[in-house]
Amino acid sequence: MPPPSTAISRTAWLLAILSVVATVLTLILAFDLTGAPPVISETADFPSRILGSQAFVQSRWPLDLIGSLLFAVVFGLIALLGALLFGRTSRAEVLGLFIAGGILGMVSQLTYVGAHQVAIAIAYCDCGFKTEEIISQTWGLMLIDGVADWILDGAAILLAGGVVILRRTDPDRPRPFRTPFVPVVPALAALACIYLMVPLPWETWVRFIVWLAIGMVIYLAYGMRRSVLGRSLPPARG
Repeated sequence: MPPPSTAISRTAWLLAILSVVATVLTLILAFDLTGAPPVISETADFPSRILGSQAFVQSRWPLDLIGSLLFAVVFGLIALLGALLFGRTSRAEVLGLFIAGGILGMVSQLTYVGAHQVAIAIAYCDCGFKTEEIISQTWGLMLIDGVADWILDGAAILLAGGVVILRRTDPDRPRPFRTPFVPVVPALAALACIYLMVPLPWETWVRFIVWLAIGMVIYLAYGMRRSVLGRSLPPARG
């Protein structure tokens, strides 16, 4: 078994390499480098437009799948990195941001993959309600994508904040891999996520606040006392 410092270094470099590969795949899809999208008449109705682009979406799915799974692994490695660093710093609570952000990011990517894999495998059952099925499926994907985006934005903000806080509170820690231009890069990451979140409709914000409140109640009532960090803390003095 490699020593902790070696494991941390290997994890950090693997994380960086996979991040670059996943980002390249995402850029290939974003700029349609695999092929031009089909030209669909603007007068076509919504189900016809969805069906007209189905073959194009299916042709892009292998790269989309690989990129999303790579990002899921990247977020998993971030959580692992936080766990490896846990106990090696006086700011263990800050590393909780990395673990939480990594887990949230991984959940976001796997949610996206699971939902879109179903849509790719079964576009519709062709049982006489094709229009209703396509509209329902598209609405469902939009809903799931919205949830996944919220989780991903939250994960990115937690990780960006963790980088800044840990760099300021523990500047002398040996770092096999250092985020460049701190705090500019983390600040830009957090601002980019906030920029994506601000235009969302108020209904989405209400759902976010409600689910956040439910999550906080569960954490305060159960998770905080059952966590490894919570059990390691001395009992509060009365």
